[in-house]
Amino acid sequence: MADAIKLARKIHSSVTAHECQAPSRNVQDEVTNAEAGTCQQRCQFSDCTKTQMLLLECEACKGQFCIGHKQKETHQCPKLWTATDEARAEREAGVRNAEDLDRTALHSVSRPLHHVEPHSGSSESKPVSARSRATAARLTLMQAKMHAKPAGRVASSLSAEDRFVIRLSVSAELNPSSTDVAPFFVGKFWPLGKVLDFAQQHFAVKAPPSGTIIELYVDNIPK
Repeated sequence: MADAIKLARKIHSSVTAHECQAPSRNVQDEVTNAEAGTCQQRCQFSDCTKTQMLLLECEACKGQFCIGHKQKETHQCPKLWTATDEARAEREAGVRNAEDLDRTALHSVSRPLHHVEPHSGSSESKPVSARSRATAARLTLMQAKMHAKPAGRVASSLSAEDRFVIRLSVSAELNPSSTDVAPFFVGKFWPLGKVLDFAQQHFAVKAPPSGTIIELYVDNIPK
């Protein structure tokens, strides 16, 4: 009996079989009604009237836009990163890095090796900013690396990773005819005596008498 009831329901389920009194509808009407019931979203760009089932989100401003206005330039994104903004950010980052830079090593290569007496005159030199001093120190270090020569035959065979660039000079008391500053590269693990022997030979400094105490002075470099 139950099977007969199910069969009767199936037979009379169509519109024509049970003489349905509702207005007739076709397949096209069903599709139209289904589309109308679908949630359509409108593009948030002010001049756009398009609607889509699925909008695209801008990563910068989190706005919902159609495919035609998904780019930041097309929907005039308020957080658009222009070339001017990028240049300004790089300039500000460079200033911050220069202020936070540890200038101990830079001052060591930027300071003159020979003491120069200040010129007596009425004109006063303008104070140099910390950023200008740091830039000058970097240039001095770069020039020393570019023009550095090997400190002897042994140094010429050193690899780039094992080189240590220094600037050597001799005081006028030891050799008045040689007061120039010369950049050289030595081994990172060379003993100090080996470097001094090369400097003595290069600047033609006479060896001190036997038993003479040689004193080395290192200036305190302000931070």
